[in-house]
Amino acid sequence: MRRNVDPDYEFDKDRFAEVLKAAIGDRSYSAFGKEADISFGYISKYINKKCDVSPTVQTLKKMAKVAKVTYAELLEAAGYDSNKYDEDDVYYEKDGKKNYIIGR
Repeated sequence: MRRNVDPDYEFDKDRFAEVLKAAIGDRSYSAFGKEADISFGYISKYINKKCDVSPTVQTLKKMAKVAKVTYAELLEAAGYDSNKYDEDDVYYEKDGKKNYIIGR
């Protein structure tokens, strides 16, 4: 997926793996992936700390819809400033304007 927005902070794959495990809860990686419409392989890369690049905001939004943690927790763990994003629509602010990534 093409990255529309770069993370605000350095990506910490250890922290993200922890938060992702909490997001998955007692489900299997495969079950979580199906619910979020994300592949098992993609989730496994992050859980096993094999990926050095943060997931996109769009992917985090998909995870958040079925996660056992908040959208803000996923954003922060992936290196994004959660204050820039809304629960209902994913956008980023630039020059005082909202630029929508998903939604409108």
